[in-house]
Amino acid sequence: MKNKDIFWLIGIILIVFIFNLFFLLKTEFFTGDSAYFNVRYVEHLLENKRPLTYDELSYGGRNVLVAPLFYYILAFFKLVLNSFFIYKLVPLLASLFLLVVVYLIAKEITDDKRIIFLSVLFTGFIPILTEGLLNQVSFYSFLLPVMFFMIYCLIKMKKNSIYLTVFIILSFILPLLHQDSLLLVFALGFYLLLVNLESMMYSKSKNEAILFFVFLAILIEFFIFKDAFLKYSLNLIWQNVPKSLLGSYFKDVSIFEIIYKVGVLPIFFGIVGLFLGIFKEKSESAFFLSSLILADFLFLWLNLITPVFGLMVLGIALTILSTLGLTAFFSYLRKTKFHKSEMNTNLFMFILIIFAGLFMVIPSIVVANQVIDSAPTKDEVEVLKFLGGTTFEFSLIGSSFNEGNVVSFFTNRQNIMDTNFLLAPYTNERLDDLNSLFTTNSEIKVKEISDKYSIEYLFFSDKARKEYNIDNLRYENGRCLKKVKEIGKIKAYKIKC
Repeated sequence: MKNKDIFWLIGIILIVFIFNLFFLLKTEFFTGDSAYFNVRYVEHLLENKRPLTYDELSYGGRNVLVAPLFYYILAFFKLVLNSFFIYKLVPLLASLFLLVVVYLIAKEITDDKRIIFLSVLFTGFIPILTEGLLNQVSFYSFLLPVMFFMIYCLIKMKKNSIYLTVFIILSFILPLLHQDSLLLVFALGFYLLLVNLESMMYSKSKNEAILFFVFLAILIEFFIFKDAFLKYSLNLIWQNVPKSLLGSYFKDVSIFEIIYKVGVLPIFFGIVGLFLGIFKEKSESAFFLSSLILADFLFLWLNLITPVFGLMVLGIALTILSTLGLTAFFSYLRKTKFHKSEMNTNLFMFILIIFAGLFMVIPSIVVANQVIDSAPTKDEVEVLKFLGGTTFEFSLIGSSFNEGNVVSFFTNRQNIMDTNFLLAPYTNERLDDLNSLFTTNSEIKVKEISDKYSIEYLFFSDKARKEYNIDNLRYENGRCLKKVKEIGKIKAYKIKC
């Protein structure tokens, strides 16, 4: 890599870093219920020097089953740097490595430096990456760069044996990050199928490396989640998500949503690059990425992965493939009369950057603001801290299900339900009861539910207000509730009945 290339790559990474850091600094809190579970897990790991296998606060107490490596990585940096901001900074830095991986793969596809860096720039402002990674302490910040770097290692394996060693090492790491790594297992299976159908030559070591990873990943995931598999059998793939939530957790993705969240330019040039790479150039990189896209669509269709993860993988793969489409586009321009001067080519490049700003950067800004606005407010946190300081140690606090871990994090008290469904008890029944607790006008029903789970307090937030489309609890002025804290529209109640 030349010094000039390093300068441009670092420049783009800095732009993306500053963009994300600007929004991270707008709130001291995290976005999403799972972020607070991840932080609680790491804090437990540091305090007790062992993984969290039984969570006393979640669902009033339940077993926990997760792939552990992500938490150990965060724990290491938290131990070394001893700053709470680590939970925001480390995932951001890990996700920025994805830009380096895109640069490396794009460099294998084309020699045109302008196209390579344009693809890297596209990647930095894919709106769905902002939605899925920003301020969420997400394992995807590590999973996605490792997954695509493994594809890069396979592409380079024929030229340098060191990449075989790296691929083997990463084959142990990826499955330990998260079970969604099985997407790459199926993608590489599709790759072997496609290259055999096309009678393409590939090295024996590459074939053996892929088969090694496939069997190893399945073995590791089965070893980690064997208890869940024995309990749910094949239903494990839906992670014990309540039936009434399956439609929202694994919802169908519309064409408009794909265009908006992935970006017009990566989709257009990526599809062009996909067809050129497969049917014309027989590019190995295109075969790997098209296999990943094929597996991604299959997983989305079967509801095996969430739409956010599926669209993130699709966006990155199409952005890399767009280098083929852009190369073909500029190659065509060179054959026309328009390409009489370098100025005309630069004009087209400038137009593409303007389009990227309109259809990728601006949507990313909109999405980033939505993500930050979804984080708990200072008023909500103040009410929760009040509950944590005035209630007994094992008090159980009711809240909307997607705030359960938020409640447990700030109060250090038990929740009735949160978003970590795997191995959780009676998720369907609990969700129905929780919904009734917020929507019923019957105090008899409230007494029945609160007695059933020993609920002592109720947290009523803006998120609950929007989720249930109510301004106040219908039985708020009855005999069952006593308001113990109120800041603006945020309220906490003690259940008396």
